[in-house]
Amino acid sequence: MICTGLRSAIAQMVALTAGICLVPVVSAQGGATASAPDSNWTGTWAIAAMSNDSGKIFTDQTLRQIVRVSVGGKRVRLKISNLFGTQPLSVEDIHLAFRRSGSSIVASSDRQLRFDGNTKVVIPAGASAFTEPVPFDVPALAELAVSMYLPGPTGPATFHGSAHQTSYLQAGDASSAPQMENAKTSNSIYFLASLDVESPSLRGAVVTFGASITEGYTAADDSDHRWPDQLALRLTNQGLSIGVLNLGISGNRLLVNGAEESAENRFERDVLQQSNVRWVIFSDDPINDLGSRPSPYSYAKLALLIPATTKSASSVSISAESPEGPTT
Repeated sequence: MICTGLRSAIAQMVALTAGICLVPVVSAQGGATASAPDSNWTGTWAIAAMSNDSGKIFTDQTLRQIVRVSVGGKRVRLKISNLFGTQPLSVEDIHLAFRRSGSSIVASSDRQLRFDGNTKVVIPAGASAFTEPVPFDVPALAELAVSMYLPGPTGPATFHGSAHQTSYLQAGDASSAPQMENAKTSNSIYFLASLDVESPSLRGAVVTFGASITEGYTAADDSDHRWPDQLALRLTNQGLSIGVLNLGISGNRLLVNGAEESAENRFERDVLQQSNVRWVIFSDDPINDLGSRPSPYSYAKLALLIPATTKSASSVSISAESPEGPTT
């Protein structure tokens, strides 16, 4: 029933996308299942980590980053990443709140998050850290503000360049401020990797995995009009408690590094390591392999290589099917 509903929602998106393929993620020990696991943390928002060679660093500044969740829950945790950092990252005074508008928050909803009881954490280069879970009743499709103080200097940032969502930057520790005054703006996400929710009704998450069509290259900022955003809306309207995680990177390729790591090299991290992921929609990465000049791959060869790429992690077995049926 759930798989049918998900497939129906995806089928309605085909007119907006190119060559998508629904891939159920199946545990190596058993078959596909829609039942909730013992630990029901489920991804409701995530973004693909990228390296930043611009030289931008943060010192004595607060980031307030806006995310729209896909599925709701009763408790929340965040993942902070220093994956591409070259030195330990100090993060302090992280806050979570409902966004009101612009950089302003609903002050009564503001919660300070902790790491093992502490309000600050030092994350080694190449590592990440989850905040402690906090009770936070968040509905589907809600906008949240995540604020974090960076005493710095941070060194090179792990980020996502085109987040299609305005974020805010202010000097000093302004994490609890109801509104940021004289804040600078950015369309990138820094250090924030994912947001998970927990609720008994959650049935898993689907990762939308691809390149610019998935990331939302032509979508207007702050509009939530990318096709993964529309998929989240359709699933919510159908009463399906399934998270939608956009892990697209513009210019990304299936087999060749260039616009960050290839889909093949980042598949385990960006798909399999997401919380309670059950499906992946493998979308437009191969287009960029074919578009390279000269292209070392034909369409037929890429079609054969896609299943091999998705099976690269030994911890899972994966069977592929299109919205219309199996694509063996």
